[in-house]
Amino acid sequence: MKPVKITIEGDFWDTQIYAGELTLFGADGTLHRINWALLIDALAKQHSNEQTAIRVAFADGDIFYTEKVQKVLRDPSIEAIVKQQLKALAALSISGSQAHWNAYWKVGVTPFNFLPTDTDIYYHRLFASGDEGVYSTARSASSDPRGRGRIRHHDGRVLQIKASNQNTAIAAAGGVDGLFELAFNPKNKNFIDGTEHISENACNACEWAFESIIAWSDESAYFAQFREEVDTQTKRKFRTFDAVLSQEQIFGEQRLNARSNTRIWGSHEKLFCISSEGLEILDYTPRPPTRQIRETWYIKRASFQTRDSWIRPGSAQSSIPLPLSPQAQRLLER
Repeated sequence: MKPVKITIEGDFWDTQIYAGELTLFGADGTLHRINWALLIDALAKQHSNEQTAIRVAFADGDIFYTEKVQKVLRDPSIEAIVKQQLKALAALSISGSQAHWNAYWKVGVTPFNFLPTDTDIYYHRLFASGDEGVYSTARSASSDPRGRGRIRHHDGRVLQIKASNQNTAIAAAGGVDGLFELAFNPKNKNFIDGTEHISENACNACEWAFESIIAWSDESAYFAQFREEVDTQTKRKFRTFDAVLSQEQIFGEQRLNARSNTRIWGSHEKLFCISSEGLEILDYTPRPPTRQIRETWYIKRASFQTRDSWIRPGSAQSSIPLPLSPQAQRLLER
């Protein structure tokens, strides 16, 4: 089945969706804010025959992962209708611009005086990274062209930032400077309690895996492993750093040496390794440590032989080779 999509016309550098609002960073320094919830509702009403598919594809897809809804979807008659609508939606060409969706679209000026390498929204604050470090401002005041509410949190070059949903922290990939972690505190007037240099190993990108962090560059990847412990007096859980593990320790040095054009990256608690041998996917599941020497708990989920295995050169982040087998495509789309 073809992917379903909505095309938003314009020249944009980055996008974020948070609390029912889509934020677009224009390449010309503009900041676009679209009421995504209202726009999707309007599009669903315009395309009544595909309205359920539009809502679940672009606004309410998380409901498919709730146990009660999954039981309903197992009803063959309901499952058939949803799949039919998704197939019909994939055949539609839905696109628009500010002129088309002006009722849901506001334009301002970016509060940052630089073009960010990456952005994120966390605890209602808009974060941006770049050559001069990591900055943030209140999301409600993010169209202030003077940047009066802008705060600088880190003064080193950062290529990518990733906020954690469960650890109140922000991981930052600092290129040749390595991996950093910013401890977020909503009660602190500057919102950051401190910055920890996790690893000096170079990384252009990073991703959370529960309490740990996956980091990678064009050349290699590594895993900054943390473990969760409990304070015996307060019974509160806390994170503690364990070790930095190389890609050879995770996949096995002999296995990696036997492959050519290897590229490794992480996403949603999964580790992907693409090479001349195909695509291998590992699942990470943290467990209480049972040994003195810590190890990663990666379980091989699947492996696929690609029909035409290649890695796109010159990319800061890994590219999935195409075409993949239908089974691999479905797995990656989950």
